[in-house]
Amino acid sequence: MFGTAQILRFLSKSGILTALPSYTGNRKEVNGLTTILVSFFVSVAAGIACYYICKWLDRHSRGS
Repeated sequence: MFGTAQILRFLSKSGILTALPSYTGNRKEVNGLTTILVSFFVSVAAGIACYYICKWLDRHSRGS
């Protein structure tokens, strides 16, 4: 499974974190950015969970 440090390392190496806009002092923008980041991490976690669930189901359906 992927740890938080591995995910952050991947994001920093891929340039995703550097491409995000910097803080401008506008509170709404920061809240919007937080929402985007949380949504991104939730979707990545859901994709990883889906991958392992599908892998587990494939392994069990072949054994039947």
